[in-house]
Amino acid sequence: MSKENKDSKTTGLTASMPTKALWPIGCLFDIPTGRYVKGRYNENILVGGLAHITGIVGHGNNFKSTIAHYMYGKMAARNKLAKGHIYDTELNVDEDRVISLHNAMEEYGIETDEMGMSVGEGIVDQDRLMFTDKSMHEGDEYFDILREFLFDKAENKATVTGNTPYLNRERNGFIKIPYPTFSLLDSFTEFSTKDVEKMQDDNSLGDSGANMIFMRQGMQKTRFLMTLPSLTMASSHYLIMTAHIGAEFNMDQYNPNPKKLQHLKSNVKIKGVPEKFTFLTHNCWWANGASILANRGTKGPEYPSDRFDNERTGSTDLNEVRVTQLRGKYGSSGFSLSIIVSQVEGVKPALSEFHYIKNSKGFGIGGNLQNYYLELYPDCKLSRTTVRNKLDSDVKLRRAVNITSEMCQMQYFWNMAPEYYCTPKELYDDIKALGYDWDVLLDTRGYSCMDHYEQGDKPLSTKDLLDMRLKRYVPFWLEDKDVPEAVKDVPRYDAFKDKKAK
Repeated sequence: MSKENKDSKTTGLTASMPTKALWPIGCLFDIPTGRYVKGRYNENILVGGLAHITGIVGHGNNFKSTIAHYMYGKMAARNKLAKGHIYDTELNVDEDRVISLHNAMEEYGIETDEMGMSVGEGIVDQDRLMFTDKSMHEGDEYFDILREFLFDKAENKATVTGNTPYLNRERNGFIKIPYPTFSLLDSFTEFSTKDVEKMQDDNSLGDSGANMIFMRQGMQKTRFLMTLPSLTMASSHYLIMTAHIGAEFNMDQYNPNPKKLQHLKSNVKIKGVPEKFTFLTHNCWWANGASILANRGTKGPEYPSDRFDNERTGSTDLNEVRVTQLRGKYGSSGFSLSIIVSQVEGVKPALSEFHYIKNSKGFGIGGNLQNYYLELYPDCKLSRTTVRNKLDSDVKLRRAVNITSEMCQMQYFWNMAPEYYCTPKELYDDIKALGYDWDVLLDTRGYSCMDHYEQGDKPLSTKDLLDMRLKRYVPFWLEDKDVPEAVKDVPRYDAFKDKKAK
């Protein structure tokens, strides 16, 4: 019996999970919000990305909803039994638009025909995403239905569960949780309940009774938020809430309003949300700027696409969206990311990662300003006008960009041991010198998911590669005959069998 369980026996308390289930979603979101834990074979499992309660706030036309659809969509695409819903309080969600955003995610494996129409079975066809709105359920009714569903999911022994990739406290098995579900509340600003709607109907503008409307609504929203942390965690549910940003007016210039969030400007506020929104969300992102991503010389898109706009001057398809982490319970706060969003295809994760390393002094990029290559994938020649198309068509290029961007972020956000700092070229050369085949290493999955070891593919994280360079890890899925001679003496652990595994 472990020490943790002994303590729980003597105190009467039940120990919580040693590792909370956070799911990697790529597009630069994982490393700043995450950390690595050791898996069954002493490999490194990234725990970061989508947390149980996420807020996305911003002014209009800053792609809040598009980023939200990407976040839960990526988690659902990578966890094949995940299902959920969208609750639309603004009555403006276009189902076909949302479906097209999902279909553009590579993990769904949906191709398009010559006219750009989807060919294949998407998340809605699989009965894993449904839509509802305020015309069907007012906020209090929605809250009651959601709460009952989450409570039943957490308590019902018939709930389908699966293995996370995380080891239990005794390191002799995996942590089991209910299969993830998700919901998007778009937006929390416009969330309203029946009693408040009645108060609005019963009071005209200027009536004294109208003064209680916002106070009453704030109480209802606070009750909703206070219920969420324990229910979402216990039921493996992931909730994203969007909210609007508006101006904060101060009537007394000598007594400024106190800032509720350190990294939110003092002259703006999150509209229509109670104070608990700012500290019950695990990650709160502020979309605080969007601009057309155009090339200064051609005035066309910085990264043209043969399918959509080529070099057409004045194209507005590609946008650069600045998002700032206002509050992060699992990592840093106050930093900003640039996310590339196509108005046609939604968030472009690989292009965002490439744009990040290009603007990080060309980290991991060789060649010159006109013709270049990824140092982890040197045989693929790139230029500004071809990189988007090649990222769309070459899965190994996407893996190389993902690994490179995570290396860059780890060196920026984390305080690592000195031996882990290296350039992508050093990583490529040193691992190749050990006898590994980079074609094999790029044909891998870089993220963790439910039933992680049962997918039939080859998981390999960025930290795994850094450990391989230092001869501290050999991929568990490599057969003994395929292990390079130079690393045959590196121990290969199985935590379920070898108690010395770390």
